[in-house]
Amino acid sequence: MTTHTSYWKAETHPPALEPVSRSMETDILVIGGGITGVTTAYLLQQAGREVMLIEGKTLGAGVTSSTSGHLTPAFDSHYYQLIQDFDLNTARQIYQAMTAAIDTIEHITQQELLDCNFKRIPGYLYAEIENQLEELEKEFTASLDVGMNAQWADQLPLPFRTQKGIIYHHHAQFHVLRYLYGLAQKLVEKGARLYVQTRAVQVSEEEDKVRVSLENGHTLTARQVVMATHAPLGLNPIQTEVAPYRSYVMAAKVKKLPEEGLYWDLYDPYHYTRRAQYKGQDVLIVGGCDHKTGQKTDTKQSYAALQQYINSRFGLEEVLFSWSGQVFEPVDGLPFIGKSPFQKNTYIATGYSGDGLTWGTAAAHILTDLITAHDNPLVDIVSPNRMNVMASAKDFVKENINVAYHFVKDRLSVDADTLKDIAAGEGKIIRHQGKQMAVYCDEHGHYHALDPVCSHMKCIVQWNSAEKTWDCPCHGGRFSWTGENLDAPPLHRLKPIDLKVE
Repeated sequence: MTTHTSYWKAETHPPALEPVSRSMETDILVIGGGITGVTTAYLLQQAGREVMLIEGKTLGAGVTSSTSGHLTPAFDSHYYQLIQDFDLNTARQIYQAMTAAIDTIEHITQQELLDCNFKRIPGYLYAEIENQLEELEKEFTASLDVGMNAQWADQLPLPFRTQKGIIYHHHAQFHVLRYLYGLAQKLVEKGARLYVQTRAVQVSEEEDKVRVSLENGHTLTARQVVMATHAPLGLNPIQTEVAPYRSYVMAAKVKKLPEEGLYWDLYDPYHYTRRAQYKGQDVLIVGGCDHKTGQKTDTKQSYAALQQYINSRFGLEEVLFSWSGQVFEPVDGLPFIGKSPFQKNTYIATGYSGDGLTWGTAAAHILTDLITAHDNPLVDIVSPNRMNVMASAKDFVKENINVAYHFVKDRLSVDADTLKDIAAGEGKIIRHQGKQMAVYCDEHGHYHALDPVCSHMKCIVQWNSAEKTWDCPCHGGRFSWTGENLDAPPLHRLKPIDLKVE
């Protein structure tokens, strides 16, 4: 198997951008260079606003490059559930917004002449086993109710047996990073200021401005700030209403390819499938095997399970790329997009579930409309300040009990008794010389110790064996084995410990 690298990063090159090198001011500052951030910056620029965008790593390095490239208005938590928890009118507005988001991607692709392989194709939701048929029937009825162009299918163009399925027309797929890089280049050409390798470490509102302190010591000041960071940076009450999950993806050569389309099954967690091209050859992209972030140490098992799934249904020949991405599941099924709670000039977008590319684009529309004072029917529906106790109370309690459990339990737990119990290439939580430590043993047998307390809300990180990262089981913060901050919401790295080996 190849190393864990996203298919989208192969044969693509981001625009040449520099880090911020001095303190500056701007009208609107967008933090985050994924699809939400870049699209928001583009739409704001189109509306005549002065925009600056900063990215802590490289453009698209976060969850945008970790997706499977599906563009679908087929709601991740299912429309029948959305209608049950809210109402039919809300569900229809969600469908219309997601459809409009895909239309936006198509329009931008055509208007800016982006070479990103955008293509309209059908989508298929299917039941593989008989006891999934009742749920499929409920979703078919709900799909028609919200206005989707859907029809029953007794047979699907898959190379394995299924029960029944739903055909959705006018879905789409594209090359994620070619779209993002092309759009970013257009932004720069039209005068926007984009910077990479520029990490924000503090965001604070001061009167009518927002001050953003950077890791390199400089400061950016803006009238309004958009946190397009997948999860809000630092401490934010919304973090109690979204749960982080890892989802695993592979691009592979297989013996039996399905017809072109987007495919989802009804397992929990579900599998998602599409075709792509690699070096002129058709390949298959398949994802699934999700689990709570930081709550599964042997993540190699997730890759093994996904590989077995591909082999049993498509006949695996070779895994070309394998990678994982972060998904934030909102407690009531809807994302949180809009003004951050208790703040006047800071906006957030999070909780996209498995529809990140579609919701990232929809979020850009919502945020742009809020900032430019234009009406948008979704503003109240997805507001971070909304209240819907009936839809979210049960999941809210469950997720936060889970956080509290790990906050306490992990402080009392260790994975190994001594340094010698840590094999090369492994990381373990141990207690050494009276201290709890996160220790990684490199291929040369050298130990690297870190304070295991997450810099976000002080939970204890856990080892991720496949990615070789330290992941927080509470709010999804992730760190390299050297302690570098990889994913929001933490603002700071894990502290190194001077390890004394006896």
